[in-house]
Amino acid sequence: MINNKGAQAGTVVCLPICGLLADHVGWESIFYVWGAAGCIWFVLWYFLVFSSPEDHPRISTEEKEYIISNIYEQGTDSQNNAMDGKLPIPPYKQIFTSIPLLATIITAMCQNYGFYTVLTMTPTYLNNIQHFSLESVSNDLERN
Repeated sequence: MINNKGAQAGTVVCLPICGLLADHVGWESIFYVWGAAGCIWFVLWYFLVFSSPEDHPRISTEEKEYIISNIYEQGTDSQNNAMDGKLPIPPYKQIFTSIPLLATIITAMCQNYGFYTVLTMTPTYLNNIQHFSLESVSNDLERN
């Protein structure tokens, strides 16, 4: 549940910023600002994130040993029989016929549909029904 909240938190933070950018710099600036933020994120990810503890240049020996000792050994099944480095085939039929999994998928789809419908229709509702202009809303945010 917590892992899905980044999109909603990002929306809450970014929408007011986008309104201010569009009002003061122009709507094109929104794409440049968030595109640049994505590029900066990529550079940070490239230099700070590694595939395994062995590849990480700044990890202490104690931390590396702790992580490695607690990783499930790849290449063994649940009975610890060697499998020549191959993982077993996942039980796809059981996975895709699982009622809890199907319920989770349907719930997530409905939640996303509702969220993005509200997200995309809010400016139209505010403008056409409540007669707010986006410029006045962004100006109110600046004053606060």
